[in-house]
Amino acid sequence: MQCLVDADCGDFPGDQCVDFQCRACDPANHDGCEEAAATPICDAANATCRGCGNDAECAARPGPRNECVGTRCERCDPANNAGCPPESPICDPMNLSCRACANDGECGGAQQCVAGRCRGCDPATDEPCAGVTPICGVDFSCRACGADGECVDKPGGDDECVDGLCRE
Repeated sequence: MQCLVDADCGDFPGDQCVDFQCRACDPANHDGCEEAAATPICDAANATCRGCGNDAECAARPGPRNECVGTRCERCDPANNAGCPPESPICDPMNLSCRACANDGECGGAQQCVAGRCRGCDPATDEPCAGVTPICGVDFSCRACGADGECVDKPGGDDECVDGLCRE
């Protein structure tokens, strides 16, 4: 059916006017495909809704669901926490929403969970800092010590700061 605007397609299955033809969806902006549905992407070849194949397809459509999980566009991906901001870095696999970290193990690698955020180190414990950078600074990165007081109560009984290292 020919059309000039979307409203001309009211009696046609699909309500998008694309290149003067009524179609189920519009590949240019994915109108006609529900973002939260199993088929959020409008296929350019046949103007029908289908599942996503990669993150770029989800990011190209309007809305906050930029991660392709299975064939659906979601707010975040629990496989790698993609889509989550620093203040809520973990993608909860149950509801696919971002949340604060609960423990170091959720952060991955040597990162530490500090007040719900994944950080390079924990200033309260200096974990995982050691060797030539034994102190966790306020910027959450390991650094050399600057004063004896920073070395007190460190594991191994090293109580003095000598040339940036905690020594006995």
